[in-house]
Amino acid sequence: MKTHICFLTLCVLCATFAFAQQGVITEVSGTVELKKSSSQIWEPATAGSAVTADTIVSTGLKSSAVIQVGNSIVTVRPLTRLTLEELVSSSGTETVKIGLQTGRVRAKVTPPPGGSADFSIRSPSVTASVRGTAFEMSQDSLNVSEGQVSFAGSNGFSVAVNAGESSRSDAKGNASRPADTVIALAPSVEAVADMITNISADSTVTDIITNIVDDPIIPDNPTDEYGNIDGTLVW
Repeated sequence: MKTHICFLTLCVLCATFAFAQQGVITEVSGTVELKKSSSQIWEPATAGSAVTADTIVSTGLKSSAVIQVGNSIVTVRPLTRLTLEELVSSSGTETVKIGLQTGRVRAKVTPPPGGSADFSIRSPSVTASVRGTAFEMSQDSLNVSEGQVSFAGSNGFSVAVNAGESSRSDAKGNASRPADTVIALAPSVEAVADMITNISADSTVTDIITNIVDDPIIPDNPTDEYGNIDGTLVW
């Protein structure tokens, strides 16, 4: 009898225990680097590289990475830096928290089989929280392609943004009312500054223009990349 009680107690403890997990980079294009927040050393990322909690991911010009984070997929766009702050599984709920320092990402959130997902991305000015959807986010803007996202500015008040809608945060930290348009998610000033800083001394004007044209802030056809319905861009 005591043996059965101990076994049941152990099962309950295992069911409620939070298991730390790690992400895995599945695709790399161009220059992608990883480092722990406590380290000063950047290491090149390759397909199969592990992304543990507190790992910083950085992409260069014309570079990108795809990360499998639990059951969800995060596509890291060019000139982006983010941190995987938390990835744990507890009582059937998969919790993922990502800090976006600069740039933009696309997330496809999928709950684990029979469970739920608590997925959030925060930047210095906004936070997006979802439980199963697809969206693209920069430091202050959000485009939703599937499901619904709770989007909040720095003042803490959130709006529900549905598929096909977008929102952005203003200078006062207010999230705008969702609109049936798609916001062009441009790189931040810091990212553009990094791009300029990283141009080598022997680069010609043609090289610089080619880099910008090959990786434009706004795609040639916004409908293809952002799923825009009426072609309207909001700045």
